[in-house]
Amino acid sequence: MSEQPIYVPVSDSKKVFSVSRDTIYRAAKKGLITIHKAQGRSLLKVSEVCAWIEGSAKST
Repeated sequence: MSEQPIYVPVSDSKKVFSVSRDTIYRAAKKGLITIHKAQGRSLLKVSEVCAWIEGSAKST
């Protein structure tokens, strides 16, 4: 059984969340999610992005 990562690189957003990098950056610019920086990498907190996606899906 594999564990879900806590953070994933923004570059993997399409593979992990089925959401493009451009959509991720637009959501971050609007303050809907946070892009964390660590060791020169841009990372997304999986639980935060999942909550944003689920919230977006409910509002449409």
